[in-house]
Amino acid sequence: MIKFKVVSEFVERKPVYPDRHVWLPHITTAPQGSDEHEKWIRENWWMVNYSVFMDDKPQALQLAQQLDKAFKEDPEHSDIPKILNCLRKLRVKEHVDLDPLEKWTRSAFQLAEYAGGPNVHKTIRKRLSKYSGKVLEAMCGHMSYFHEKPRREVIALDYCQVSLKRYPFPKRHRIECDLNQVTNETRLHFFNENEFDAISVCFGFKYPKDIVSLTKEFRRILKPGGVLSFIENPSHGYEDLCQRKFDNKIVEILESVGYCRLRYDTFSPSEWDNERGRFHHVEAIK
Repeated sequence: MIKFKVVSEFVERKPVYPDRHVWLPHITTAPQGSDEHEKWIRENWWMVNYSVFMDDKPQALQLAQQLDKAFKEDPEHSDIPKILNCLRKLRVKEHVDLDPLEKWTRSAFQLAEYAGGPNVHKTIRKRLSKYSGKVLEAMCGHMSYFHEKPRREVIALDYCQVSLKRYPFPKRHRIECDLNQVTNETRLHFFNENEFDAISVCFGFKYPKDIVSLTKEFRRILKPGGVLSFIENPSHGYEDLCQRKFDNKIVEILESVGYCRLRYDTFSPSEWDNERGRFHHVEAIK
């Protein structure tokens, strides 16, 4: 059965870089500048190059003070290994050590505002403003293309809990679920058949492993006459996570699973008025 979780916590996004350095005491009795001290630094590099996310900094600072106090009392103090273990758990991984999903999550956490620019955001929101009723904003990330509107209920869904906690509408139903779990044998069992009037995916077509099964499942939970919408920029994306390119094959895929009345067009916000800046919009009806 597909795993999912309802996200209730909300964390306000802040326009600051979330990595923060914490200086840890050098727990060695070797004189600073000596060969022995330099050897200690090389062997304990993580304690010299130590960063945490901003939310964890107060705890890290407190642990650093405890470490310094324990070492000054006794270099063999029994609390030192315990404190170091806690600090290791808070330490942010180096970028080169992250897997592709962790890199994406780190980027989502660090993007304080919409990365595409205000006109891009405004243009897409205007295009999607016609969708009413119950709307699923799938693969939503840390922001929304749907403003509040009478007679419209938006459900936010993403694999990344970090993003969902910072989704700008905390009162909306937010669901953490990795859509890569959807196969020909598995369903989004927490959604009913014929539940949604519209499903919107912005900049997410390239990433699901089984796009055929996913679009088929989207069709199951759409009402008759409901619309599935994909907006993409073929020239941009997280290459480490891409499973496919965005091209005209999307039409074949959607037709093969039963969608009809497909509409495919392109648009470009003023500051992106070039070929690489053209956005593609595909709408398909159940």
